[in-house]
Amino acid sequence: MILSRLNRMTYATRSQLQEACGLGAVRNANRILARLEDDGLLKSVRWHQKIYGLTKEGRYLLDDDYSPTSARDYIEHTLLTNEAYLSLEMPEVWRTEQKMSYRSKKGKVVFTPDANCVYEGRKTFIEVDRYQRMSVNREKVATYSELQSLYRKNGKLPPVVKFYGINPTRVDRIRRMMSDANVEGTAELIS
Repeated sequence: MILSRLNRMTYATRSQLQEACGLGAVRNANRILARLEDDGLLKSVRWHQKIYGLTKEGRYLLDDDYSPTSARDYIEHTLLTNEAYLSLEMPEVWRTEQKMSYRSKKGKVVFTPDANCVYEGRKTFIEVDRYQRMSVNREKVATYSELQSLYRKNGKLPPVVKFYGINPTRVDRIRRMMSDANVEGTAELIS
C-alpha cells in the first residue's frame, strides 16, 4: 500500500506518507520507511525534511516505468500538490498534470491543471501556486471562467476550481481574480 500510494503522489514527506498510509506514530513511520529504503524500494533526499520517492525497483514492482524528474522546483511543487490531495481527503480518482481541452469560439483550448479529481461528486480542478507569475494565474482563471460559462450555457453543473497557495497576499489576489471572473471555486492557503 505504501508503494502504490507513493507512486500516486510521486514524492512525499514522511508526514504526508504517515497521513496517507496510516503509519501511526513518527517512530513507527520512520522505521517502516527506513526498512523500505534499505530494501532498495525507496530513495530519499534530505532538505528541510526527508523526501521519499520510488526507486526503479519500487516502480518495477508496481509495473510502472515512469521516472519523474528530481528537480528541486518540481519536487517542491509535487509536495504542495500532495498537501492539496490530503486536504481533499485523498479522492479515489486523482490525476496530476493531465492535459484537458474544450472547444470555444476561438477554437480548441488546451490546459493542464496541476491535478483533477472528483470531489464531493463534482469534477474539480486543482491549481497550486508557489511563485509563478500572476499573469499565468490570471490566464488560468480566464480559462476556467470560459470553461465554466460553457458548462452553464449547456445547462450542466460546471467543474469547481481550487487554487492552493503558500503566500496569503497571493492567495487573496487569486481569490479576487476568481470572484471578478465569476469562477466557482476557492483559493486557500496551504502549508
